[in-house]
Amino acid sequence: MPDNTNLVVSLLFLQNRGIPPETAVPAAIGASLIPGMLGLILPLAIANGTGGSTTSTSGSETLVRVPDVTGMSEDAAKRQLEDKKLVASTQSAFLDDAGTAKGDVFEQDPEADGFVSEGSTVTITVSLGPKPDDGNETEELDTIRKDFEENTKKIEENSKKLDQVLDAINKSMKNDIQKDPKRPLGTSG
Repeated sequence: MPDNTNLVVSLLFLQNRGIPPETAVPAAIGASLIPGMLGLILPLAIANGTGGSTTSTSGSETLVRVPDVTGMSEDAAKRQLEDKKLVASTQSAFLDDAGTAKGDVFEQDPEADGFVSEGSTVTITVSLGPKPDDGNETEELDTIRKDFEENTKKIEENSKKLDQVLDAINKSMKNDIQKDPKRPLGTSG
């Protein structure tokens, strides 16, 4: 025979801990089937093992369960983290994922359901949407290609000029050698 006290106490306990009804109701019913105080262990285990807002104290620090804020808007995620006495740090990135809307959280660190000290920072990454394909990348490549071609032409022109200078030096040296083969190169005479 179900223990109605365990049912009511378990349901209220789980609701106060933020356990969703789809988890709280079956757990409370299960608790009502276990007589006496032993039946109240089940909701405690559920609260400590699911996405509830469980906190625990370890020495002098309070540990808080990290909520899952992925899929939420940036503002909603920040509010949820602040409600759990955690600090939100935001970063943004382009994401080519049709399942994540621009402005929604798609990644968090630390991950959900772990325990951290109250006041810890949770970094959330917010989608900037898909990387824009506004043609800038093509324009940039065209500019780089154009600059490369212009610089290649300049190098070829300068190379031709250098060849002409070297040819002139060689001719001058040959003439000097022919005029006075015994004179050391580089001396005037």
